[in-house]
Order: sequence, then C-alpha cells, then structure tokens
Amino acid sequence: MREDLFKKIEFYGLVLGITKPIIPSILFDGILEIFKKNGSDSSLSITDSSQNGEKRAKQNHHILVVEDNKTNQFIAKTILEQVGITVILANNGEEGASYYIQHIKEIDLILMDLHMPVLNGYEATLRIRLHDSEIPIVAMTADAITGIEEQCKRAGIDYYISKPFEPDKFIDTILEILNQHPCKSLVNTLTQNKLSTDSAERVLSLIKQEDALKLLGNNLQFYHKVLKNFSLENISTCDTLEFEIQKQDYLEAAGIVHKVKGSSGNIGANELYRVSILFQKALENNQIEDIATLHTQFKYLLKQSLTEIDEILKNG
Repeated sequence: MREDLFKKIEFYGLVLGITKPIIPSILFDGILEIFKKNGSDSSLSITDSSQNGEKRAKQNHHILVVEDNKTNQFIAKTILEQVGITVILANNGEEGASYYIQHIKEIDLILMDLHMPVLNGYEATLRIRLHDSEIPIVAMTADAITGIEEQCKRAGIDYYISKPFEPDKFIDTILEILNQHPCKSLVNTLTQNKLSTDSAERVLSLIKQEDALKLLGNNLQFYHKVLKNFSLENISTCDTLEFEIQKQDYLEAAGIVHKVKGSSGNIGANELYRVSILFQKALENNQIEDIATLHTQFKYLLKQSLTEIDEILKNG
C-alpha cells in the first residue's frame, strides 16, 4: 500500500504495480492493459466460428456501453464489433443516461457498469427508465455479492453479466437478448406521425389509467378527483422523506412511504406501488444499502408520477 514504492515502479523497469489484498478484477484489468500496449489484441478474438460469420447480429443493432474503465470499454467494444454491432461508449452514468435520452430512437441495448463516478449504474438506469421502460439494460459488474441480481431488478436492470467477460458466453447472451427486441433502425422506418404518437405514449407510461378505472367502476370524473387529491397530498412528500432519512428516523420514513403505497396502487401508479412495498420493508428493517437505492428510485417515480398526473388532468 506504500505510495513511495509505486513512484519507483518505472525506474526499476517494472510494468505494473498492484496493492494487496489483490482484487481479481483490478489484476485482470491490469494484465489486459499490458497486452493491449504490447499489441496483443488478438487475445480478445472470439472463436473461429464467430469470425466466419456463424455468430453475427441479424440486424444493424446499436449498443451503448456505459463504463468508466477504459480497458473494459475496449474489451466490450472489440467483442461486439466482431459480430457486426455498432458500439457507442459513455464514460459514466451521467454521460450514458444523457446520451440515451438524446438518442432514444437509435440505441437497441445498454451495457451498464454498476460502480461509476458522477452517477452509478443504478441511478443512471432509474433516470433512463423514466423515459423508456422497454430498452433492455444489462448490468456489468465484477462483484460476487449475494443479492446483486435482486438489486439490479429493483433498479430496472433486466439482465446481469459478470466481469471479467468470457467472450463466447458474453456475445451469446447479448445476441440472445437482441433477438428478443425489435431493432430500432427498422422501427424508425415508420412515419414521423407514428413516431410522434409512440413518443407521446411513452411520456405517460407510469400511470396505468385503465387499471385504476377498473377499481373505480370506470368513473372517470371520480378518478380525476382521486388523482388531484393524490397530487395535492404528495407535493412535499419527497422533501419530508429526505429530512427523515437524513435524521435516520427510518420508522417515520417508513410511515411516509406506507401512505404513498396505499394510494399509488389505487391511481394506477403500479411501478411506484411496487417500489414502495420494497422501500417500506427496507426502512423497517434498517437495510442501509437497499434504502439508498430504493430512495433514489422512489423519488424519481413519485416526481414523474406527479408530472404525469398534471398532464392527465390538463388533457381531461
């Protein structure tokens, strides 16, 4: 761990220095970086069958790789391009979320690292999910922690790939996911009017009005009154919740979330209802790590739901 020794590495002709205890992913990244500098990129090739065209993307897919580690960017990009996929790189969650939102009609899949500066993978996914609930998002992580897949699901991440990548398994997984979703380059051949309609429908995606109306006897006027009441009741909920969590008064915070849970299901805010259940449980059980993740998700969903309610009430 001595910094003075790291400063002498190059002087003594050493190529790489790693602290102990050794973290496998850092060791792996370091060795790959050495191979890359020595021009040994052939070590990243996939099997001969894929190079001969047996493993190829069926359509002109575009994948956004959100990853702060340059070596991992290089590996993912190399593997994906060998099977005919166009790759766009983003260096952190903020950059990745912003790029996707601006190019929502172009990207077919997102590869998302979980641990990044500025905005981590969970938070970036939550931001993306406010604009698109359908885009497949695949987590990339070197963590071997129990429950990581469950955390991914809570944040809206559909799939999970472990690092370091095993090239054949990696590309098989990606191609299988892509085959389950339409290629946006084909979807974009639709008329501009159709695209505008789809975009408008996507904006109002969190409030499922049909589900709520069934519970309320299809009484639209009454439903709008319920929506207005929900909106007025939750104007300051996020601020109040933030205050209680900062005080670490988790039982009081759980009560606030419980109140939102009780009404969100009735108005058709199904995602908010689902997250509220998990969030309340985490608060009641002092699950600190889950609280942080679910708090972010809860805030985004509640704020977006309130925005959608305003749009519904304006449009009658």
